[in-house]
Amino acid sequence: MGRKCRREPPSLEKACEVSVAELHQQVRSWPQEKLAELLLSCLGRDTDLLARVQREIVMARSPGAAVSRLKADIDNVLNVKFVEWNRVDAYVTRLEHVLASVVSLGKTSAREALGSALYFVERIPSIFDSVHCEDELGLFCDELVRETLKLAARERPMLRDTIARLLDAYMKDGHGQFNNVPERIAATSMNAEDREWLVGEVMRLRTKADDYRVRGLDELVGRIRKGRYVRKAHRPSKP
Repeated sequence: MGRKCRREPPSLEKACEVSVAELHQQVRSWPQEKLAELLLSCLGRDTDLLARVQREIVMARSPGAAVSRLKADIDNVLNVKFVEWNRVDAYVTRLEHVLASVVSLGKTSAREALGSALYFVERIPSIFDSVHCEDELGLFCDELVRETLKLAARERPMLRDTIARLLDAYMKDGHGQFNNVPERIAATSMNAEDREWLVGEVMRLRTKADDYRVRGLDELVGRIRKGRYVRKAHRPSKP
């Protein structure tokens, strides 16, 4: 008869469980010295965590230094030969960590963060053939587009350039990872002048698009003209 594994009493097993809510509560109550000791002990074993901490330190120095570091980290995370199916989740998590740092920079320096986000958009197609399962990557690309447009909404002078570059990524994408670009653009707040410019830009691109992209572009124009999913930048105040 095979040897049975020893199982701890149910009461002890339950005592070892920690809920997310309890985890947050306890960690927030710890003194700074204890948190620092725990973080420093983890940095030597977790290269992704080390990179995140280094980014935060650099971003505190200056926006210019932050952009240089973010672009270097984007290049580094995209420097892969092939990501097997059982490593996709971990790899997408690495992409999300870099994007989180871009968003964090945007809280204090939206223009610099937007430049970094657009750099990410333009560089990420280099790995579209290097990831086994493209579904998770497509979800990340959608999040990248959304965060980029949020930053552009805060830097209004750069909105048109941002939209033009996202549409360019959509037109060049042969893997479907940027399929949601038209929908995300349609959901962006624009004034009348921006909407008029966008319709002209889309009609120009339409002459170069294949049938699939023509449908996406036509849907975008239809939504813009109907005002669907688009909030006007200036609304009359209520009396």
